Amino acid sequence: MFKDKVAQKPIIAVSAGKKKAQNFPALGWPGAVFAGSTTINCQLVSASAAGARRVAVAGAGIANVANPSTPVTVLARTADRLVALFPGETLQQGKTTAPEGKDPSGLLPQQAGSTFTVVVYGVDSLYNQDPTAAFTVQGDAISDAWDVSPANAPLVAGTTNMHFNLVTAATHTLRLQAASLLAPNSFYLTPDPVTVWWNRPQKLQLIAEGQTHAPGKPFYGADPTDGGRGIVTPATLTAGVTTTITVNVVDRYYNVVKGPTPQLPASVLPQPRPCTMAKRCG
Repeated sequence: MFKDKVAQKPIIAVSAGKKKAQNFPALGWPGAVFAGSTTINCQLVSASAAGARRVAVAGAGIANVANPSTPVTVLARTADRLVALFPGETLQQGKTTAPEGKDPSGLLPQQAGSTFTVVVYGVDSLYNQDPTAAFTVQGDAISDAWDVSPANAPLVAGTTNMHFNLVTAATHTLRLQAASLLAPNSFYLTPDPVTVWWNRPQKLQLIAEGQTHAPGKPFYGADPTDGGRGIVTPATLTAGVTTTITVNVVDRYYNVVKGPTPQLPASVLPQPRPCTMAKRCG
């Protein structure tokens, strides 16, 4: 609880001044009408270890160096949950409205087969990063049956990076878990799904009657026995009976290329491999 004692001319209205853009108050900032001086109780919920939080009042009187207040340090509580940021999202400490703890407005789409980094934070109940958090986090993509989950990673100073490579073109949700946290906060599902687009067209896929298409399923060779197929064994056919074969234009990961690949930021596209005269490029 931070208390700011206000002294101004008698009988004036006082309310908290403009807050920092990154300070999300948990409670309404109070106003007061008083004579001489009074004490206002207010709650700051956005952590700021650098001492950047101030309280200001507005009302009758002359501006002075004591208003706004001296900067104060606001420390996070002990981490009891997780927040994860896709590329393009930003951490918003103290934000308790959905999606809690972050701003998803800059979320970037990804491309099948491209590796991207998710930043994971250990946060308190007000979604402030706890720099003392050091537990281990596990991550997986619950909506992609064929991706390889990243290795478990410990938090260092309350944060860690986890690298994902999704291979199925769809919208995806990630799950982050920490066994040392108590349920229901021991796992975190990303509230805003990330869109993963197909990669460049690479080959034709034939699906015979009885077989089913399974985008993202390995192996990814040009002539697989079961890659990209859910049911592998075709139906038994009868001589003289018409059958149907589906032909798909697919990328490396057997995602159907339904049109031009959407224009994606360069940061999410695969990076070219270095090439020298002594090494063949491919």
